[in-house]
Amino acid sequence: MFVEYYTEFFPFVYVKFIHTNINDDSFEYYKAEYLKILLRCKEEKQKIFLFYDLNVKEANGTIPLSYLPKQIEFNKKIFDLNEKYVKVVSVLSKDIHVRNVLKLSFGCIKNACPFKISSSFEKVSRYLKKNFNTDFDPLLFSSCNGFIQDTQEEKENSVIEEEESNSVLNEENDSTETDV
Repeated sequence: MFVEYYTEFFPFVYVKFIHTNINDDSFEYYKAEYLKILLRCKEEKQKIFLFYDLNVKEANGTIPLSYLPKQIEFNKKIFDLNEKYVKVVSVLSKDIHVRNVLKLSFGCIKNACPFKISSSFEKVSRYLKKNFNTDFDPLLFSSCNGFIQDTQEEKENSVIEEEESNSVLNEENDSTETDV
């Protein structure tokens, strides 16, 4: 499969894309596993913090954008479930082009919950603290297969970017945030 789900730290759920070889069968598996997680949310009466890590270690690849419309269609079908059981979605990608496409895509549809598109776990951690009063350790998923840790340079740039963005008036919708 092209994706692995890590639920050991529930309600923090880490979805790691491990390679870029996606086909329709593996995409169906991905959707079925996601629905199992939402069922667990229902049973445990809890909302999840969902982390999609699109940074694929092999060949510095990323997920083919041809699956973005399929993901959007899937999200439309399960909108009510996402609204009920997902507190926030964080999408991580070090590729600025992928982040820009995601920002455009998410901006064109109604979202079931707030989302954060980011290049690093450090930024996501600050976002969760600021907007949800939730402490999140950026290294929480470091034991997961294929986890790509933020470099020291990315951590330092993250702090600089955060300081710069705090000095600019943010006119975007409060339910979405990107650091593209």
